[in-house]
Amino acid sequence: FSFATAGIVPTVARFTAQINDKNNENMANTLIKKAFRVYITIALALMGMFVVFSKVYANYTGENIFFTGSLILAVCIPISAVEMVFKGFTQGRMDMMITAKANVLEGMVKTLSGLAAVFCVVNYVSQYPDNLPVYVCLVSVTVSGVISVLYLAAAVKIKGTGNKAKTDINKKQMLAMSVPVASSALVISIVNFFDTAPNQEDTVVFH
Repeated sequence: FSFATAGIVPTVARFTAQINDKNNENMANTLIKKAFRVYITIALALMGMFVVFSKVYANYTGENIFFTGSLILAVCIPISAVEMVFKGFTQGRMDMMITAKANVLEGMVKTLSGLAAVFCVVNYVSQYPDNLPVYVCLVSVTVSGVISVLYLAAAVKIKGTGNKAKTDINKKQMLAMSVPVASSALVISIVNFFDTAPNQEDTVVFH
């Protein structure tokens, strides 16, 4: 998630702004397709790493809820990559309204669907597992991301013939700009995670 928010958006926005100066819609088509290929591939690799790490950590702490919840959230990683490519593209075109609407829509769907799902589980499902409300909340996060992507795909309109157009922007340039920025944000997220994670060895039980 740090990679998507901190790395993809500014990178795609910057390259989109460069293409805007040339006023070539076919180049815009080429750029966004190339960005999708690069960042979805990375997101899928990160998703696999996230699942493996979650399994190791769950085995260490004995908390199965952590691994199950991580499996649900793992789907959000490639979804976030697609979402941030769209947002970076619209921001590069100085159209912040689409990004703002997508953020509001995602937040509303996440909140309302999460509350509605938990309400239905608590009031209408008998003998449900203790962790089920947590899981349905996590599912609502994934659902809100999918809806945001669908809105962005409908709202972002690129004119052009659909023919490929060469650009000076390549995969190495995308990675060279996005990876350092995302890495710094990722390090901070990891440090904060372990700083707040429960440590069983340091737990003191008072009788």
